[in-house]
Amino acid sequence: MDFSKITAAVIGLGLMGGSFAMRLKELGAAVIGINRTLSTAEAALRQGIVDSIDISDLKHADIVIFCTPAKATLAFVKDHLPDFRSDAIMTDIAGVKGNLADDIRQILPPGIDFISSHPMCGHEGEGLSRADPDIFRGANYILLPDKTNRPESVELLRNMALALGCRHVPSITPEEHDRHIAYTSDLTHVLAAALINSTSLKEDTK
Repeated sequence: MDFSKITAAVIGLGLMGGSFAMRLKELGAAVIGINRTLSTAEAALRQGIVDSIDISDLKHADIVIFCTPAKATLAFVKDHLPDFRSDAIMTDIAGVKGNLADDIRQILPPGIDFISSHPMCGHEGEGLSRADPDIFRGANYILLPDKTNRPESVELLRNMALALGCRHVPSITPEEHDRHIAYTSDLTHVLAAALINSTSLKEDTK
């Protein structure tokens, strides 16, 4: 995959969005960075993390990566439909999928392909200052393709994930994804919160 011929847009320049932008730049891609808070986008531009923060440049993006919450992703797509390339490939990294992919596909023109995904990586902290291009190394990158997606679009995202440094790129359904995440991620957060809020902080608290 020749990233020198790829233009990627990253929507949301926090920990994950910044990490995507950094790693894609390392691979040779041109990167457009869009962020709700302009000062963050300007910082990314100054630091050379992105090449442009001009929303009008979205029309050049081959791949659009949404590193935003599901509701914000849907809202952004609705508000900027005329700004995307007619054959763009879109993906998101939201931790819980629900009906997001279906909701977005219903409003997209036929040429744009939306494939939900979830890189299983991260670390403590948040924001652009915590971004790390090595965050993907050795991680799993889950794809959630639909039967309506073009096979070549799925393969492009698979190759991108491997190039980022991810080790495995499995494909599952949104329902399977949310069920697995509920047990492997959400449940552990619930248990940790229950423990820290317990009236007993002894080591043997059950």
